[in-house]
Amino acid sequence: MNNKRMTLLRKELREYEAKTVMTDEERAALHEWVEAGHSVHDNGSMASYEGGRPLDFLDVYREEMEISEKLDSLEGKEREKYIRELRGEKNEEDLREENDHYWFLISIYEHVLRRYGLMDEAKHMITEAKRQSAEFLEACQLANEGLEMPFD
Repeated sequence: MNNKRMTLLRKELREYEAKTVMTDEERAALHEWVEAGHSVHDNGSMASYEGGRPLDFLDVYREEMEISEKLDSLEGKEREKYIRELRGEKNEEDLREENDHYWFLISIYEHVLRRYGLMDEAKHMITEAKRQSAEFLEACQLANEGLEMPFD
């Protein structure tokens, strides 16, 4: 790496440190990253914000440390479940647990609605929401009529 680039990276590091609060451990990791020839605004995971701009090294580092600490605190099935959550996956047991949770919530909501005499109002709102949803779907179909969709 040429000296000019390294000088620019170190200047960028000083500016970043001046405006960013960090621990000594984070600072050491960031310095090591920059000395390896990387910008503070890049990361090894190629993670990016919604607009496509790379996440800063420190943001990714913090998230990775948080994940590592969480994994160290878990064992067995809890650890496996957490890893699945990170990957955006669910197995049958996860789905059953989630389903049980929602049925529990539904039963509580229904109990409260009945207690306060709001079941008829809730049923009316459900009917109205279904009607509006059907109207919206119909409007979407009409708007897309004749369009060739890439996934059709």
